[in-house]
Amino acid sequence: VSAQLEKHEGALYTVAIIQDLTDYHRTQSALRAYESRSRLFFESVPLPVLVYDLATLSILDANPAACLTYAYTLDELRALTVEELHAPEGYDIFRAHLPQMRQGQSLVTTSKHRRRDGTSMDMAISGYTLELDGRLVRLAVLRDITQQMTAERALIDSEQRLKIITELSTDGIWDCDIPSKDVHLNEAFRLIYGAPEDGGDLIAWWTERIHLDDRPAVVRSLQVALAGGGPYWSTEFRMLRSDGARYATVIVRAHIIRDGHGQATRLTGALVDISRQVEIAEATARAALEERQRLARDLHDSVT
Repeated sequence: VSAQLEKHEGALYTVAIIQDLTDYHRTQSALRAYESRSRLFFESVPLPVLVYDLATLSILDANPAACLTYAYTLDELRALTVEELHAPEGYDIFRAHLPQMRQGQSLVTTSKHRRRDGTSMDMAISGYTLELDGRLVRLAVLRDITQQMTAERALIDSEQRLKIITELSTDGIWDCDIPSKDVHLNEAFRLIYGAPEDGGDLIAWWTERIHLDDRPAVVRSLQVALAGGGPYWSTEFRMLRSDGARYATVIVRAHIIRDGHGQATRLTGALVDISRQVEIAEATARAALEERQRLARDLHDSVT
């Protein structure tokens, strides 16, 4: 209500303007509630969230998770630009994406950031551009993936080392995905025992290369190992070499990987050529037999 006194023809009147503010107050109350919920959501998000000006790159706001992650207070973060949170090796990536951000594109990127003490972090960033008070700002939701990236790099290094060892190995090494029957062979396997030229069924090809006399026992041994619960399979047999003319006596040693139900899903192993050892053992046995025969002849002659 707004009222004032007015005099008219010697009489005093009160002139009042009455306005219904019910809808206005209801709207204001709803707006305050919405802002309160938005603020509560912003501050409760467990991931770091930054809001920064796309023109100046100055940080306008940050949630508590961001303060904790970067080890700055909110006021200290607001005194920085978002570029200052990047590690030097992350500058170029950030600058390369700036034009896309200013065009309003939503991006998911990774970049190197650093804490207040200078330690670096690998951050996965989901960014969204919006207009706030007449200026373009960027809302960035960040996730620290340092441990994940460290583990991935270690895995890549391990796989590279394993690949080098496998390729340099003089033993035939293979890896078989049992459900898909997808088989990978190292170079030594291909050189010593060959491989199907058309990339066909490697398991059937391998079975046919086993000496006919050994084949039933080897296949049965493998079936028993896969059906059982053990993690290993080992046997000895003769396998045709890559020249298609000679057989190598080999020992196979394999590790069986199983799923949660105990079903075999992967078979990884090596063929170790023991032909030379077998030849030496046979030659030794022959020499011993010949020596015994010679001694027997000498003893017979002596007795005679």
